Amino acid sequence: MNDRPNLRLSAFLAADIAGYSLLMGENASAALSLVQQHRAEVFDPEVARHGGRIVKLMGDGALVEFRSVVDAVGAALAIQRRMAETGGPIRLRFGINLGDVIDEGNDIYGDGVNIAARLEAIAPVGGICVSAPVRECLTQDVAAEFADAGSHRLKNIARAVGVYSWPTGAALSPGDEGELPQRAAIVAALPFDDLTGDPALKYLAAGFDEDLLAMLSSLDEVRLVTAPPAARDGALAQVGRRIGADWILRGSVRAAGNRVRTGVQLIECAADRMVWARRFDGDLADLFAFQDTVVEEIASTLQVTVADGEQALVWRAEAGSPRAYRHFLSARASYKEYRRSAIRRAREFYQQAIDVSPRFAAAIVGLARTHIEDATWGWSEDKAASCEKARKLLEGAFAIEPDHALACAEMAHLLMVQKEFDAGLDWALRATRLAPTLGDAYHASAALLNCVGRFEDALHYSREAIRRTPAAPNFYFVAMNDAYVGLGRWRQSATLARNILARRSDWLTSRATLVIALMGLDQPRDAAREVDEIRRRSPQFSAAEWRRLLFFPDREDIPALERKLIEAGLPA
Repeated sequence: MNDRPNLRLSAFLAADIAGYSLLMGENASAALSLVQQHRAEVFDPEVARHGGRIVKLMGDGALVEFRSVVDAVGAALAIQRRMAETGGPIRLRFGINLGDVIDEGNDIYGDGVNIAARLEAIAPVGGICVSAPVRECLTQDVAAEFADAGSHRLKNIARAVGVYSWPTGAALSPGDEGELPQRAAIVAALPFDDLTGDPALKYLAAGFDEDLLAMLSSLDEVRLVTAPPAARDGALAQVGRRIGADWILRGSVRAAGNRVRTGVQLIECAADRMVWARRFDGDLADLFAFQDTVVEEIASTLQVTVADGEQALVWRAEAGSPRAYRHFLSARASYKEYRRSAIRRAREFYQQAIDVSPRFAAAIVGLARTHIEDATWGWSEDKAASCEKARKLLEGAFAIEPDHALACAEMAHLLMVQKEFDAGLDWALRATRLAPTLGDAYHASAALLNCVGRFEDALHYSREAIRRTPAAPNFYFVAMNDAYVGLGRWRQSATLARNILARRSDWLTSRATLVIALMGLDQPRDAAREVDEIRRRSPQFSAAEWRRLLFFPDREDIPALERKLIEAGLPA
């Protein structure tokens, strides 16, 4: 009797719909209809055309087996390119691997399948990650389309896996070496093309240009550059790369009778592909409302693509007004500066957004957050009063939406400041369940997991927060570094601390973290130099002050970390 399993070598494609939970939450029946339409028109036909077999469907994902790597990659590229052309709400991530498979009934198992699933988890939205063995099997032309993304430790996979990604330039989730983006995305916004043919209507294109630049200027993760007038006549992506742009935004306006039509395209320069395109139809009699709708949609798309990820879609829907949304974006930008004056400025912008849209729950939560920061850093005369203001605002947000995920995440933040870690963690994890695309929810979970000493879990949630937020703010990485310190992973901690300081050299707590990591690496001279820099910037800063600023000053490993600071020369 032969008990050996039935093994064969296959290529596996793991697929996932990005933001599926958000789509279902907005309108479950409409989302299901979109998914079914996508499968019938794009996914299933391309899989069949490339000889694939759909092994199983998992709601927002699928596992597909192919006879060859060439077929698997060909299907994935065809599907992603077709989806980019349509610009619809369904966006996919693919992971592809080659390996042995074990048949068991209607399912398949094996490390090869598991690695494909892990590759899908780190793939960019609209992109593909493949393992090194997959790329080696591709023709030279196709292989050249995949960029080397380095070696990755994938969850529950014992060995490191070489990863290649498509399109080139797309960001993966952070690895274990403390990488983080160092600059805002650079967008070249071309002037809108006037296709009206009527000199009396030339104001249409100019109006779109003016309103769009005003809205995009409120996005702190976007830096606008000017493209040469001849750019629209050439290869846009090539022109964009030449002027240092990551993205090209172009639009056109035409009119017929009382109707007006606008077309907009967003092009990723590195990959030379269109990632988004929309056509808008409106009425000249209500031109200003039409312009507001178009500009808000463009800004929201950029906010999703280069800044806050899919959570921005929820905020835009809640705003109910382009003016309220603009105030909200300005508030977010100010908040991310993380200075006392900027927090106060953010408070004013949040209040302006609420004045325009009183039921804008995300803005109410943002206003609460400013009071929590006052309580955290001693920027108010009465910490308890600041916490109470925040609590009342959050209760107001819950009165509008009892399951508001951002409000849950901020309640977790408030409870963390009040040292109620277990209760706070419950709120944070609830937020991730309510909104699986919300970076702030994963960050709050990571911060609270650090407070209770669950460092591996905290690292996982930090990575998820960053993966879901294209322009993750500095404080997301601070939570990741707290996990590295808790795990004693000094090299990763030192690298990440230096990257954080490259963005914000005045963050003394991150410089203290660098000192601790350097002492852990047995580099006392380098640690002493960082202590000198701390004392130059703040002569009163001490090990005791560092401990006072922690959310978790009583965690059992803190005394040992404090001793490292003192041994490096920081006053006790």
